[in-house]
Amino acid sequence: MNVKERIKFFVESQDLNVSTFEKTIKASNGYVNSISKSIGLEKLESILENFPKLNIEWLLTGKGEMLKKDNNTQLPTAIPVSTPNGIPLLPNNAFAGIGDEYMESVILSIAVAMWLPAS
Repeated sequence: MNVKERIKFFVESQDLNVSTFEKTIKASNGYVNSISKSIGLEKLESILENFPKLNIEWLLTGKGEMLKKDNNTQLPTAIPVSTPNGIPLLPNNAFAGIGDEYMESVILSIAVAMWLPAS
C-alpha cells in the first residue's frame, strides 16, 4: 500500500469521502488522486493538524497502527525528598519521557527528509 492508498483507507475508515478530506486539509479537488510518491510538507502538516489521531509513521511508511493509541497515562509528579543534610532529591521517574508533540515533530522532520523528493 502506498501513501495515496493509505490516505484513502484512512478517509474511508473515518466515514469521510476524499472530497471532504481534501477540503479539510485545504487541498485542491483531485489532490489525493494526483499523489504519486509522497505528499508535501505543507499538506502533511495540515493532515496532522486536522486529523491528530492519524499516525504519521503509518501514513508515510505503512508501519505501525493507522491510529495513535489513546495515551491517558499521567507522567509522574516530581516530589522532592530531602537527604539528612538537606539536599533536595527528585525521584528518577519524574524525569522520564519526552512529550508527544516533540517526538511527533522529530518524526515529521525525519519523514520529510526521507520521503520528499529532492529539489
